Amino acid sequence: MLLTKKVRHSLSSFIGCTLLFSSQMSYADILVESLSITKQSRVSRFEYQYEMNVTVTNDADTVENIALRVSSNNVNGIVQSSDLTLSSLGSDESAIMNGSLVLIVNRRGTFSNNDLTWDIQYDPAKGNIADTFSENSAYHTGVYPNFFVEHGIATEEQVTTKLQSTYAQLFELIPDEPVAPVDSSEAEFYQGFTDGFTGWITNGDNGTEVTATLAVVDEALQVTPTWNSNGDNLSVKFQQFPSIDITSGATIVYEMEVADEYVTDGSMAVQLIIEDANFNPGFFGYNALVTNGRVTITAENVGPDTGFGYIAEGFDFTQVRGFGFQFLANGKPTSVTGDIIIDEVSISLPNELEVPAEEAFIDTFDNDINNWVVAVDNGTNVNVVLSENAGTLNVSPSWHSSGDVFTVKYQQFDAVDITGGASISFDVKLPASYVNDGSMITQLVIEDTNYQPGFIGYASIASHPADEFFTLTFNNVGPSASFGYVSGGFDFTKLSGVGLQILAGGKVVDIVGDIQIDNVKVSAAAASDGPVRVESNTSLLYGVGEDMAFIKAIDSNDIRSEGMSYGMFISVLMDDQATFNKLWTFTKDKMQNKSGVHKDFFAWQLSAVAPYAPIAANPAPDGEEFFAMALFFANNRWGSTAGIYDYQTEANAILHDMIYTQSDNTRLMMNPIYKQIEFVTTPNIDSFTDPSYHLPAFYELWALWADADNDYWHEAAAISREFLGKAAHPVTGLYSDYASHDGAPQYTSFNNNSHKSAYDSYRVMGNLALDYYWISESADLKELVDRQVNFFNKEVTTKGDFIAIYEVDGVREPGINYRGHGRTAMNAFGATASENPFAKDMIEYLWQQDAPTGKYRYYDGMLHMMSLLHVSGGYKIYKPE
Repeated sequence: MLLTKKVRHSLSSFIGCTLLFSSQMSYADILVESLSITKQSRVSRFEYQYEMNVTVTNDADTVENIALRVSSNNVNGIVQSSDLTLSSLGSDESAIMNGSLVLIVNRRGTFSNNDLTWDIQYDPAKGNIADTFSENSAYHTGVYPNFFVEHGIATEEQVTTKLQSTYAQLFELIPDEPVAPVDSSEAEFYQGFTDGFTGWITNGDNGTEVTATLAVVDEALQVTPTWNSNGDNLSVKFQQFPSIDITSGATIVYEMEVADEYVTDGSMAVQLIIEDANFNPGFFGYNALVTNGRVTITAENVGPDTGFGYIAEGFDFTQVRGFGFQFLANGKPTSVTGDIIIDEVSISLPNELEVPAEEAFIDTFDNDINNWVVAVDNGTNVNVVLSENAGTLNVSPSWHSSGDVFTVKYQQFDAVDITGGASISFDVKLPASYVNDGSMITQLVIEDTNYQPGFIGYASIASHPADEFFTLTFNNVGPSASFGYVSGGFDFTKLSGVGLQILAGGKVVDIVGDIQIDNVKVSAAAASDGPVRVESNTSLLYGVGEDMAFIKAIDSNDIRSEGMSYGMFISVLMDDQATFNKLWTFTKDKMQNKSGVHKDFFAWQLSAVAPYAPIAANPAPDGEEFFAMALFFANNRWGSTAGIYDYQTEANAILHDMIYTQSDNTRLMMNPIYKQIEFVTTPNIDSFTDPSYHLPAFYELWALWADADNDYWHEAAAISREFLGKAAHPVTGLYSDYASHDGAPQYTSFNNNSHKSAYDSYRVMGNLALDYYWISESADLKELVDRQVNFFNKEVTTKGDFIAIYEVDGVREPGINYRGHGRTAMNAFGATASENPFAKDMIEYLWQQDAPTGKYRYYDGMLHMMSLLHVSGGYKIYKPE
């Protein structure tokens, strides 16, 4: 950790060869003791040059990498050279700095002690931090007991066999099935641009004068616009291919990449265009251009039932002969420019197989409308009244302006996983007054359990029937859908709200009428866009191509930074570099944010279906912690190479981001006031922590090995130990899943277990024992473990067994009658730090427990494997060579 201070010293006299300071100035440990003139010479009539040695002293602990520089703010005293260094300085030692201070003084002018500034910088000696560890810690002794053997539970051979077989089960690689490229022979229309761009044209729409040139670059279509105004609309389209009948719906797929300048500005959007044989257009699939890099977009079921933004009257869906893209500047300044890349454009018709769907939510309004609410959007003042009307929802707006926007929505139904896509439909009845005017717009609104929104299906009402119910359907709503906007942290595994946003769209306020809504349905599709692979009932490791793999959260059918980082940590402990590199390559390629407010952090949740799109782009801090620790161990055990396999550089970058990196829309991952890990960095959720994220043993090793901030991590370790003491229940020792920075159980709206001892909190027992053995041998941590051991002993003695969820005061959660693999595993991990006789029983429970299989093997399996490693003596520190 670089420390610095600017101090001033007097050079009031140059008589004699040594200058002593009557008041020694200092910062922390370092003091400038004296200056010794080694050479004096006259350089001009009035100027003298002095070369001096600088002696410093240290009144505290050893420091390293000392650098001292001197500057002058007076022209009568000019510092010619002052780059003074010293590699180290021990406690209560003095030494002469390497190099000389060279000063030229004009004797005709005034030069005082206030005119020199001394800049002293140094690092605390990393070795001193290790000296604070217990002399009996594993860090110093290298001893990692096999507790199964010590307690007479199993032999060395049995333990080795169990450990290796469990790893083989959970980390058996399930190979990827190759994803077939677009087959141009099966697509009705296909453009790969290998033979040029014949048939593609550009033009400015809506009277704008934007122009563009087209070229083929690297077998893709490059569009280079010349923008004329911030209201430009540019069309790029292919006209008059052989007619395609899309009355039964078509799938349109394309790849697109836009210049970073457009993404940074954030104004531009694109929508798709289709044309029939008479050049009648339809516009749909409005999508903000806010993603860096090449992305693949899929629009399914494009046909008569599509929610078009505009469709020409009389459009002939039996004779589609044109397709393209309309790029909308949307206020973007003309100075924001760059190329747009388009590739792999295809239009395909569906096969005859129907994909079954499960009806996950339905509201027919036959009982009440209690869960429906109105939200007035975009700062408008429209007033809307909801009422029940003959088994339908009646929406009565009192319009205030032509720009009014409001949403009618149902919030917080039971969460629905739509990662595989969903069909969402509303029966809607619009009055003729609105339809005849044709200005109004509708779009679908979805919300997750954290009230994060997504908007899709922006479309005019002009083509809808008047005064009769029709069904408004939105298909393939999920991670791969083309949203107008979706929150970066949207959780597609937990859809819990749907609604319609109504936009006046320029409609005058005296055009009025009620809107009726009925039969709102959400049907989650069972289909998958990804490769079909042989499934497993035991493994967690899924291959992607030849050089990548991911850990799959089986129960939620997604990929989490928690699991990826645990997988890397376990594989380095098992000396499996091949698996480690596959996981890390996937993490860097698919999980790390390349742009946006979470740039450089790792998205905590991805779809488990190719192309593995982010479900929630914000990071989960425990993932960053385990990524960093795993990378340091990989560097220390195998050595680093280049690029992303420079493990040490990658680890240091993560630690830097944890302390320093934030955007206007995020908070720091390490709370700057408390110096504690945050639960999340998104400010829509209050600042609090998760006790299981507190890893003082990791922080101490970072204090030794990190390139910077060593004292910070040493202090963070002490703070976390103190926090863990506060957060433990005084009797049971149980921890809540989430806690305030002061240790109090944290209640949240999105996790009913957040204030209870549930799944997250299992891990705290392991964190306590890990720090006890690796680093501190702290009696306080041992006592915290003993509290829980005593509590669980009492549970087994009085009630026959312990269970998975408790209130922190020990009250059992109603309806829970199982231990949970994860609780059993982490209890054994923690029990290694206890001398209570029941600790042996807790360790034996782990030995008797088989590695989990089936739906819930992800989290339980990871904790099971990590506990086996620790209890068997395999959870080791790997130091740098």
